[in-house]
Amino acid sequence: MDAKPKCFVVMPMSDIAGSGYDPGHWDRVYDELLSHACRDAGFEPNRADSTSRTSIIIVDVLRHLYNAEMVLSDLSGLNANVFFELGLRQAFDKRVVIVHDERTPRPFDTSQLRDWEYHSSLRIDLARKGTETITKALRETAEGKDHSSLVQLLNIEPAKLTGTGGDQDQLRRLVGAVDAIGDKIAAIEDQLRIVRSSQYVFPGPATLGYPGVSGATGATGMGLLGGDNRPLGAGLLGKKTLG
Repeated sequence: MDAKPKCFVVMPMSDIAGSGYDPGHWDRVYDELLSHACRDAGFEPNRADSTSRTSIIIVDVLRHLYNAEMVLSDLSGLNANVFFELGLRQAFDKRVVIVHDERTPRPFDTSQLRDWEYHSSLRIDLARKGTETITKALRETAEGKDHSSLVQLLNIEPAKLTGTGGDQDQLRRLVGAVDAIGDKIAAIEDQLRIVRSSQYVFPGPATLGYPGVSGATGATGMGLLGGDNRPLGAGLLGKKTLG
């Protein structure tokens, strides 16, 4: 029996603070809507958090983005990682279906590409309708009847992996380049932490707050007072001048 073609689902995978979505919303979107649409269209669905065999999840993400027969990209919530992964898939001009919920406006950068909408409530009748819509889109895209392609829209050449090695060697080089960017970002973050910590260095005598000292202000927490008696940390339980 032949294995089903794979559909890699690109979507938010963790709760978005302040977004208004309920906790666990994205898991429900995947379990109750997107995965069903993939299976109904004849694909085996997966996403990075359920298939990663390595501690570096970006390795599996890149592998699926390049090798999967289909990618289903959910732009709901305007997640930056989703746009990055969609951009990589588009660069190689490989088949992708773009969806979003009714709460998410169409971003300008993808407004020229066809997309399909589902309802974020996941109410059973609306979820069924969304599943049918996305299933149809996946089938038509797989058959070549519809293809949301920036490369074709702009009439440019798709990106190609180059070099003397096979696809896996080229993929490793791509992953290595991504890791190098990550190292640079980590170095910048380290520098920022040093800058932030320097704000606690102050000249002159200081006052240290700690529990059990008479004259406590009644505030809670530990903290430092600079030479001008301005608090540099939290409130004081007590205080004593150093030096």
